[in-house]
Amino acid sequence: MELREVLSSLAVGNGIACGPDLMRYMDGGHTHDTDRRKRPRLALTWTIYLLRSTDTRPLESKTKNVSSEGFYCCVRERFVVGECIRCTVFIPTRDVEHPDECIFLECQATVVRVDPIAPDHYGIGCHIESYKMVTRARRTVSLAAT
Repeated sequence: MELREVLSSLAVGNGIACGPDLMRYMDGGHTHDTDRRKRPRLALTWTIYLLRSTDTRPLESKTKNVSSEGFYCCVRERFVVGECIRCTVFIPTRDVEHPDECIFLECQATVVRVDPIAPDHYGIGCHIESYKMVTRARRTVSLAAT
């Protein structure tokens, strides 16, 4: 296969070829990508609280990336793949008139990946099983009850 055949099927802008198959072609057709995620991820740093069924207080973290089906964050406690957790994600509204406002997303999630990063530091990937949007007033009540 010639390079021009590959480039014809790719988007070309400003003389630069773009597309998912370009790197495979440049690498001789071999792919080293072991990423099995089905959805694109966005590098978003949102506050998230994780709660195990055995915990009385949630762990606070920040997301590293988020997709429509899950998230990745770092924690100081080891989790187990397959573990079910509850989490609350604080999503900024970016409302100019109310810059501190957030939308709360309460989720049931399953840990699908655990990466040891350093002693007592782990990266965890979680698949969101279900979620619901929560208003500020309801979340305040919910936090007081836990």
